[in-house]
Amino acid sequence: MSATDMGKFLFVHFYLPAFTQEGKNSPKDSAAAGSKSRAGAVQFFYPQLLPMQRDEALLHIRPEIAVAASGTTADSPAYFMHHTLRPVLKLQNELILLVFRHYLQKSKGVFWQLPMNKQAEYIANCIRQDSKLRTMLIGLVVGQFTTAEILIYHQHEGELSRRIVELLIQRLTDQAEKLIQPAA
Repeated sequence: MSATDMGKFLFVHFYLPAFTQEGKNSPKDSAAAGSKSRAGAVQFFYPQLLPMQRDEALLHIRPEIAVAASGTTADSPAYFMHHTLRPVLKLQNELILLVFRHYLQKSKGVFWQLPMNKQAEYIANCIRQDSKLRTMLIGLVVGQFTTAEILIYHQHEGELSRRIVELLIQRLTDQAEKLIQPAA
């Protein structure tokens, strides 16, 4: 890797505890073997994205959703819901289903014994009443915002969080058949 390529990566170097069982991999042994690095040293190269590159990458992977033209401004909650929230929810759909399915497994499988009409109420109650679940699901959505979108989100956080919760409930209710009970 050339010096110019190195600028594109974030270099991470940390040490893991050395194994000391019967003297294996102890710091003394690695020094005796002529190694110049400490025992358990781990190095990683991660691509380092500048904020603008990250924003472009996030927008690039989002699915496009046809939206009717409206008279709302770009920083209004309604515009944000149609142009940001819906595409992000569509992008994160499988992950949202996976997280909620895991939540249902932890709740002793009550969901799968309910009739379809009660399942919708159960989904809504879980998301509205369990703050840990709600926070995690909102985080899955907010984590996909660009820098500009997070600033808009902060301006209207209460309203947009409420809209995210409603969209999550609607999405999970519409896809309740995908929340199949895992084999025991």
